[in-house]
Amino acid sequence: MIWLKISLESILLSIKELLSNKFRAFLSLLGISIAILCLISVFSAVDSLEKNLRQSVDSLGNNIIYVNKWPWLMVEDYPWWKFVQRPEVSRKDYYAINGKVKTAESMALWRWVQSGTVQYQGDQLEKISIFGITQDYNKVRDMDFATGRYFSELEFNSLQNGSLLGYDLAEYFFGDPQKAVGQTLRFAGIDLKVIGVMAKEGQDVLGINANFGLDNTLYITDNFAASNMNPPFESGPSILVKAKEGIELSELQAELVGRMRIARKLNPKQDDNFSLNKISLITGVFDKVFNFIYIAGFVIGIFSLIVGAFGVANIMFVSVRERTNIIGIKKALGAKKYYILLEFIIEAIILCLIGGLFGLLMVFSLFSLINFAMQDSDLSFQISFFNLSLGLFISISVGLLSGIIPAIMAANMKPVDAIRS
Repeated sequence: MIWLKISLESILLSIKELLSNKFRAFLSLLGISIAILCLISVFSAVDSLEKNLRQSVDSLGNNIIYVNKWPWLMVEDYPWWKFVQRPEVSRKDYYAINGKVKTAESMALWRWVQSGTVQYQGDQLEKISIFGITQDYNKVRDMDFATGRYFSELEFNSLQNGSLLGYDLAEYFFGDPQKAVGQTLRFAGIDLKVIGVMAKEGQDVLGINANFGLDNTLYITDNFAASNMNPPFESGPSILVKAKEGIELSELQAELVGRMRIARKLNPKQDDNFSLNKISLITGVFDKVFNFIYIAGFVIGIFSLIVGAFGVANIMFVSVRERTNIIGIKKALGAKKYYILLEFIIEAIILCLIGGLFGLLMVFSLFSLINFAMQDSDLSFQISFFNLSLGLFISISVGLLSGIIPAIMAANMKPVDAIRS
């Protein structure tokens, strides 16, 4: 009961302090509010940006290893002349390792066939990317369909001209994507019959889906591309290998290295003439950038917190001075040291919480304005529960630190001296 009484009295005294010295309290608490604004806005913005970026990158598959000729990231002293001499990843490599990697759930060959103009009757679209795939591509990468179906085994093994159409392309050519199945598109003088329209995937922050997504692309079988396209391919293929559930990518990578070396008949003294790439190579770069931003925001916030803490401490010293005789009377009537101590500490915490809440309100307002201005973008900024709790925790901590010395000074006053002053 005593704790509740002390808390209520401290809250009332804090409010009284704010109301009686509005300008002084405003200037003192402004430092806390700015500090919370700096810290929480930076942390929340980075968290939101990181979440959106990772969602973009994850569309490439965070449990997939890509077997390529070139590594995705080059070290500063990379031997580029050795990479140039490497052979391209080929269908021969794919068939040599397919079904032999025990840690792999599925495996597929994927490559960019061509980019050109796709026509349907009088309508046409330029710079449409066409990709060739092998049978298990839909097991490596999730593919949902708005209408129609995936390629059959017969279509993969024969030279049928079936194609899978991106949702945006189907919407452009046919208005209603449901009408696309069974229609015939024309590309580079070749007829492509639509057998399925992929579900809309949407855009992402990095624009990865614009080039490698499902909405604006067209898929055909790798066999059909090799036999009918002239030239058949614009770039070397990638072998996509998806790890089994519960299998670490490092374990899959180790087995893939062995299988590829066997397939290419490399002796123990020869270096690998292929690269194994994974999404963590990209996200690792993000981590370094985000860590730097976190540190910068933290440093700025710390300086603001120091200013705010001194401001609150100043309020508390003044408050102790103004209530010295009241403290003396309370102690003369039997108030314990801890009662006086808690009274001023809780008051300091309440003051900092008010400043912190105002700072969080500014963060909410700032993010609302940014989200409104970027409503056409896929990027949005949100405050997580963790960052909200962090802001409140920092406010309480600053209140405790800035109020402890004035509280101790008040608690140690002698009743007679305090009353006389």
